[in-house]
Amino acid sequence: MEQAMTEVTQYQSSPNTPWPETELTEEEQIQWVSRVLHLFEFRRNGALVTMPIGASEPAYKEIAVVGIVGTLVGKAGLFSQCGWFGNYDLDWFWCQITDIRTVELRSDIRFRGGAECVWMSTSQGDYALLLPRAAYTEMWEASLCSHRSEAGSVHTSVWPTQGTRPDWWDPHWRESWPWDKDPDAMEVEEDQQMGAEWMRFGPRGDTRFPGEPLSHLHALLPWVISPNGLKYTLKK
Repeated sequence: MEQAMTEVTQYQSSPNTPWPETELTEEEQIQWVSRVLHLFEFRRNGALVTMPIGASEPAYKEIAVVGIVGTLVGKAGLFSQCGWFGNYDLDWFWCQITDIRTVELRSDIRFRGGAECVWMSTSQGDYALLLPRAAYTEMWEASLCSHRSEAGSVHTSVWPTQGTRPDWWDPHWRESWPWDKDPDAMEVEEDQQMGAEWMRFGPRGDTRFPGEPLSHLHALLPWVISPNGLKYTLKK
């Protein structure tokens, strides 16, 4: 449930008091912005409307959208692409956008390595659209299907807060992925590698004693090796 404004939050943005599009996040220091738009809804004269996708600019006249915006720039942009607003080191705000130029379904390398989604362009920048607000979901589905029948299968969702780092995650910020580390991407310090080398099994498993194996089978007696591991046997 969305909370009403209080004296403590009077300077914060909200769905009812969104900031203008010209506001910038901490990471945005340029005029042309690249952003994610999340929990959005489109209105004309205050009423919810389906959004024409792929139409000419006059079709968007008097249409405004309110939603959460976050940058696509740098480390914060990776969290924006996941839709993890309200967590992590991510600056975002509720924004009202009125100067809509184009809305199209396409792939763009700036969002999840080129995943297909709806992009909206304005005089200020480009927006990758993530998820609509709950009350706008049906109208958004209708907007996608009216564009083309197969567009209804394009569902951009919040990225799971678990698992290994996705392929589209910028390797420059690989250590910022908060969940499981990719075994292939994990690095071991050089001194740790050197310290672990002598522990490798083999006929010359201990470099301190060249030519001597690391272990002898007779050391396992009275144990035997089985498919389920070592088993103890009574010595006759």
